[in-house]
Amino acid sequence: MVYADCSVEDIEFIGGGHRSLVGRVVRPPRAEPFLNGILFVHGLQSNQQGYSRRADIVARSLNCVCLTFDLSGHGRSSGDLWDLTPLDHLADVAAAHHELRRHTDTENDRVGVCAASYGAYLAAFLTSTQPVCRLLLRAPALYPDSLLRTTWAHRRSSRSDAVAPELADALRRYPGDVLILESESDAVIPHAVIDWYINAHPNARHKILRGAGHAIAGEDQEHAFIEHIVSFFKGM
Repeated sequence: MVYADCSVEDIEFIGGGHRSLVGRVVRPPRAEPFLNGILFVHGLQSNQQGYSRRADIVARSLNCVCLTFDLSGHGRSSGDLWDLTPLDHLADVAAAHHELRRHTDTENDRVGVCAASYGAYLAAFLTSTQPVCRLLLRAPALYPDSLLRTTWAHRRSSRSDAVAPELADALRRYPGDVLILESESDAVIPHAVIDWYINAHPNARHKILRGAGHAIAGEDQEHAFIEHIVSFFKGM
């Protein structure tokens, strides 16, 4: 099937706990080998749909393979969100990373991750177990390490005072490039959380998505976000 000049393949693969995950692989129209891949990870109680256009434009702009997917308990993937933990979702992200590498023409580590909110929190942890070349975290959420094994039935919000030494250690050890993209008018993620992430990685870059709230709304914000993605992952 063809989607805006890119070929799009709907896929299913196995995530954490042997749950079925639904995703899409987006390949650019050019014929040369696809040496790079970019994985997109959505936020809590969201789904992959918001990344469809972004993946299409990024695939064409950078001639790379992009993969979007629904975390367990989201979108069309299986599982009940309230029975799942952050560690369950981290296993989903690792499975998606592996799946993306299967669809590229390379054995090296040129895979980048673009993630938002809860997805960004998971992506930061991913760097401790999987090869990630570059990491873009938009409006990253922050939770205490003590809640990694707690189900979402015990609902909690991102906290700027969270005690998260495991996450901090993962970021400190990560050798790749990191961009922390702050939404200027974010009512969910306070600036203190952004500062935590900036301070956690020794060479993290920080940029502000002007006018944006926690969710991307409107054509101008969408265009600006895509520009940040393409600029950051160019030449990966």
